[in-house]
This record gives sequence, C-alpha cells and structure tokens, in this order.
Amino acid sequence: TEAENQDHDGRRNENSESSSNNKLKQNKRCKQTRDRRNNVGSHRGERPLSCKTCGKRFYFYSDLNGHMRSHTGEKPYSCKTCGKCFSQCKNLTRHKKTHTGERPYSCETCGKGFSRGCHLTRHMGTHTGEKSALCL
Repeated sequence: TEAENQDHDGRRNENSESSSNNKLKQNKRCKQTRDRRNNVGSHRGERPLSCKTCGKRFYFYSDLNGHMRSHTGEKPYSCKTCGKCFSQCKNLTRHKKTHTGERPYSCETCGKGFSRGCHLTRHMGTHTGEKSALCL
C-alpha cells in the first residue's frame, strides 16, 4: 500500500518493494521503517556506522539517526498519556508500560513482576547474590 511505501516522516520511500520478499521492515508500534540491507556486518559483530560527532558506532541507520537526536535534543515521540517526549520510538514504547502497569517478566522464585527483562535479571541477584550490570 502507499502507507507501507513511506518512511517514518511520511515521505515516499523510493527503495520500497511491494513483493513478498520486501527488504523493508516496519516497526508495528510506531510504523518506523528500517531497511534490512542496512544491517550489513551486524551478524559478524561489526558496527559499520559511526556518529560523526562523538564516534559511537551502530549496526543500523535508524539507531544512528536516533542517536543523533541526543546531540540535537530533538524528541519527536511523545506520550499521549503524560506528554513526556523521547528521541527514539523504542524508548516511548518502553515508557508506555509505566502507565499500563504491564509487567510481562516474572520472577519464578518470588513472583515479583517487571516491565523489562533486564530488571528481572538484576532482581534475580537478590536470590542468588550475583550482581548484574544495570540496563538503561
């Protein structure tokens, strides 16, 4: 469809294909489109894309573009519930769980629920004594 052939800003994506082996992948939550060809090297652990401002490296153009917003301060994704704004769609999606109370990750030991898997992993240390790295 025409909507599927548009990029995140609603512009026509000239690289889109309508066949079943479409090379574009669309985020179902924010409708952002990512070109699967942009992950060159990701399966080999390479990060071929780099930020010209700070040098941080990325697998995907969409991640690099989102990172660039950390330098510009642009936050185009806003929560309809509280108005908080985010630079990346994935951060808005994660934030929305604070309003819904969704906690899909449960501790098998004590039953406590968590909105993020990394929070469950960190919590498991209270049972095992292990410390895990904090997630962002």
